[in-house]
Amino acid sequence: MPKQIRDRLTALGVKRITAPGFHADGGGLYLRIEDGRRLWVFRFTWQTKRCWFVIGPERDIGLADAREQAR
Repeated sequence: MPKQIRDRLTALGVKRITAPGFHADGGGLYLRIEDGRRLWVFRFTWQTKRCWFVIGPERDIGLADAREQAR
């Protein structure tokens, strides 16, 4: 089984990202940027289906807190 890469993003790097889309931190945690909104989301598989769980807005939840909730 391939090794999962975690903690790709840094707190300063998160602030600098402006491009829309999903930006992976690893372990299923993503920063989603769309229409000016910045959300932490967690991707997981349940019964062979891909599911997304919204952790919360980036302005309220820091990178460390988002990682803790994703774990």
